[in-house]
Amino acid sequence: MKTMSSRNWVLQIILIFGLFVFSMPAEAKTINSGIIKGRVVDAQTLSAVAGASVQIIDSDKGTGCDADGNFAITGVAAGNYSLRISCVGYESSTKTDIIVRPDRITFVTVELEIKPVDVGTMRVSPAYFSGDESKASGATSFSGEEVRRAPGAAGAAAQQVDADQQAQARRRQ
Repeated sequence: MKTMSSRNWVLQIILIFGLFVFSMPAEAKTINSGIIKGRVVDAQTLSAVAGASVQIIDSDKGTGCDADGNFAITGVAAGNYSLRISCVGYESSTKTDIIVRPDRITFVTVELEIKPVDVGTMRVSPAYFSGDESKASGATSFSGEEVRRAPGAAGAAAQQVDADQQAQARRRQ
């Protein structure tokens, strides 16, 4: 009987340990790892830089910033790191001496300077829209009969003038 109860005790310990290990988040399972969290902002306005890329130099770990400029790189082994931050329209930046400690969060704020994007020389030509350039693009033609019958045309105006003159002549009588 004694061996049965000690066997149950060992099974219970193994079961509790197994439940503890499998219930931990993935970041906590990495031994001696930490998290690098931070925010990337514009150096002049201090507004968030959405979509910036954050890479740990000499590593395959990295991430992108959300709409508020926030980022988080999880599962980073304890040690000293350098980050490379880049975004279109901004000068790339390197942040050194980022010290990651086990089971800790290291916070980093990065300010990026604006850098104009040089797209080179652009050539604009009208060749895409081929056609007869001598014709106006918004021209519409009407026949003489269409003009005569159109409301407000010369014929309609003349008819209106005649009607007004006849009405005045009747009033005088």
